[in-house]
Amino acid sequence: MEKERIELLTAIKRRNNDKVIAEKMAHTFAYRRQEVVNEEPGIEDFKDRWPALFQQKEINAEFLRLMALPLEQTFFAQLDRLSSQLIKVIKAKGGATRAKIAGIMRIYDEVEDIGIRRECVLKGLITFLGEDPEDLIKEYSGSCGDDAQMDLKQLTLAMFVIRKKGEGLEESPEDIVIEGVEVFA
Repeated sequence: MEKERIELLTAIKRRNNDKVIAEKMAHTFAYRRQEVVNEEPGIEDFKDRWPALFQQKEINAEFLRLMALPLEQTFFAQLDRLSSQLIKVIKAKGGATRAKIAGIMRIYDEVEDIGIRRECVLKGLITFLGEDPEDLIKEYSGSCGDDAQMDLKQLTLAMFVIRKKGEGLEESPEDIVIEGVEVFA
């Protein structure tokens, strides 16, 4: 299996090699699982050993292998199904929380883009639960890249949203940081 993992490291460097990568990732699943369970590697070491796992396609495939459910489709389908109920509950909140949520809900009401609406629902839910969305989702404009890099090293878990200077929610972002290591960009 170690030989297969090393071949995978070579395969990931080639372009248009998704099929080979997918096959090798599926073949090495048990080996990778044992490594995680027995050795509990840090995220940086794990990313060095299994870089293919940090691609969106392989994250979805790994979740499917583990849970027998498609991650993104299941999550978004349930979020979309429950969004109207969540919005009702979120909007019903009063006091200081209502003031914090007002801007998010205004954007939700104004836009048609499903991605932006989903982001608003999630930010509204985080606020509704008494947390600050900025603690999990860090937003920067393009000119603040150095600030983002400094913060990236200090955080345990965060989603970094770096948008072009002057743009708002129109751009879809996503860098995810775990243990100070960018794992998905």
